[in-house]
Amino acid sequence: MSGDNSNVKIVNKKTSLKERRADIKQKRKQTKKDSKGFMSFATKIPSSFTILFFVLLIVMILTWAIPGEFYFNDLFTGYSDPINSMAGISGSTTIDQAVKIISSSPGTNIEGYVDYTMASTLQSMIGIDVEGWGTITGSTTISEINTIWNMDPNPIVITHNPQGLLNVFYSIAYGFADALPIILYVLVLGGFLEIVMDTGAMEKGASALLKKSKGKEIFIIPLLFTLFSLGGTTFGMQEETIGFFIIVVPILIMAGFDAVTGMIVIVLGSTTGMVASTVNPFSIGVATDAIDGIGIGNGIGFRWVYWVVFTTMGAIYVTRYARRVQKTPELSVISEKDRDKNSVWANSVVIDSSEKLTSKDKSTLAIFVITFLAMIFFIMPWYEWVPAMSKVPQVGWHWYSWLAGATPGTGDFPYTGIGGPGSWYFMEIIVLFIVSSVIISAINWKGEKHFFDTFISGAQSMLSVGFIIAVSRGVPMLMSWSGIDSFIIDSLSSAASGLNELGFVIIAYFIFILLSLVIPSTSGLAGATMPLMGSTAISVGGTQTAVATVNSYTIASGAINMITPAQGVLMAQTEASQVKYTDYLKVTMPYFATVIVMGIPVVLLSTIATF
Repeated sequence: MSGDNSNVKIVNKKTSLKERRADIKQKRKQTKKDSKGFMSFATKIPSSFTILFFVLLIVMILTWAIPGEFYFNDLFTGYSDPINSMAGISGSTTIDQAVKIISSSPGTNIEGYVDYTMASTLQSMIGIDVEGWGTITGSTTISEINTIWNMDPNPIVITHNPQGLLNVFYSIAYGFADALPIILYVLVLGGFLEIVMDTGAMEKGASALLKKSKGKEIFIIPLLFTLFSLGGTTFGMQEETIGFFIIVVPILIMAGFDAVTGMIVIVLGSTTGMVASTVNPFSIGVATDAIDGIGIGNGIGFRWVYWVVFTTMGAIYVTRYARRVQKTPELSVISEKDRDKNSVWANSVVIDSSEKLTSKDKSTLAIFVITFLAMIFFIMPWYEWVPAMSKVPQVGWHWYSWLAGATPGTGDFPYTGIGGPGSWYFMEIIVLFIVSSVIISAINWKGEKHFFDTFISGAQSMLSVGFIIAVSRGVPMLMSWSGIDSFIIDSLSSAASGLNELGFVIIAYFIFILLSLVIPSTSGLAGATMPLMGSTAISVGGTQTAVATVNSYTIASGAINMITPAQGVLMAQTEASQVKYTDYLKVTMPYFATVIVMGIPVVLLSTIATF
């Protein structure tokens, strides 16, 4: 097949991103009915919700088997010195005696009230093993209990605090509350992306780019790969890619490439960006939010460096395959019969070449790019990079003060209270996306109702992600309530005491590879594991080790998302590309293996790359 695409007929489908997704979903349903063998098995893999719920049930069961670890004062928050509130009790009174006095003499309270919980609180102390003191028994005196209460540091106790089935559902509800900022961010991001996609500017921009490359499509492949990678690294572009298959794949087929070329440009592009996530809210955002002491800005400079490395490597890999197939179609992993079918399909696809980029489209795309550049710029920790600069506004005015969030006399943006570069987090970014959504809608105004309907539709498309984040947060909630998180962290820390930071992050890397096969959702995996892994990393080597652990998670999770059939989006992408999953794997597996191997030195370097 020649490289001439002069016969490409391009017609535009006036459909929203939501409608495209619905169409792909319908095709996937039909595929489930018709598929056999491995593909049939793949489609029956449980959803992320089901997997996470089973993880919650497993954690619940573990709370009955594994002892919990608590601080004494946190475990008995209702304790108050009974010597000062109950007649007949002194420092030499034992717990057994005090319980009997409190239970049998409610009217002898010298202050006119009875703490009805005191007896049960004292009784629950019996059998508790207090670190550095010993085991509390019924013969332990009130004076000794008060000594334990006032010990510095607060002593640790080991006890069982099992959780019931109802607590599993409570943990999900509390997970929503705990992860509210990032869930709101995800919903607003969905609304913003739907507003942008609804304008049609993205599709027309991609179409215009491809048409201008007529006869030189090979040069556009690394550019498209880089753009999709940029989407993956900044906002976890995955579902959002589906709208581009109807544009990119047919045109590349007509230009002499195969359908796999179009698919890997998009899929490997976006997942390579996820591998090297820089500010991706679904991976970096969730992971850093779950670890005390670090934020999105920690290590962002090094993440951008290895994003460039991985993206360059991926672009070269995809371009080499594309050039080989264009020169010798028989080298395609797709059979000749399927290539012929794809050619017929490509000729029938409609993308409208008559619609050129308007000034509104160009303005929309400009604001889209500026929004993400602004987000990146304002969360970067400039105060850590610029010499002598402090996050706290300086006394007086310096050339670098604006990078520290300091404007003359205020330290914030005038009349807003919003900090400057280096001080932003989820709430500020939410405001940024809302403002950008309003501006883009104003440029492409279709009425107030259309704006809200479109924005809400986009937010709805992200509800599943929000639920996944909440359910995944239930895992550390249950572990915290039972105390097994502290017990496991201490156990892991003890086991890792012989390891340095390098050994720990490598082990963490391979653990995340295995866990990603079970939980393909990047946000779900981060929410379920990072509170524990992050705390352990800090205990082993401090915050820099925690940053390296986050990087090991993003590389592992992003790489697994390239190949796992448990990732529903990937199966939809194969259907949208008219490519068999097995054919896709033939091309992808060598690249996947390279990414996994390349991840090892990147993770190791993360322990010393402080920028």
